[in-house]
Amino acid sequence: MPYIFLPVPPYFQKHLEARMLEREMPNSDIDLLQKWLAGAPNVPAGSWCGKLPSGWKIVGKDYLPNSTLKPSQSCHKNDVIFDIK
Repeated sequence: MPYIFLPVPPYFQKHLEARMLEREMPNSDIDLLQKWLAGAPNVPAGSWCGKLPSGWKIVGKDYLPNSTLKPSQSCHKNDVIFDIK
């Protein structure tokens, strides 16, 4: 099972930050996401979608987080979905 290693490559870091700001992710969710990422979490191989308690989501493939989704947006149908606590 792959894990997310830090630091996230600069391109992906900038993209994630832009999506968080553009989609107005609450600071409490950004804090939770940072704590989760700092733990070098295991993630499923292939496409995945991690759901925060508030409904916000982070999506990625293998060891790279790619973007964030608002609570109103759905994970892709082929994503492995899991909860982030």
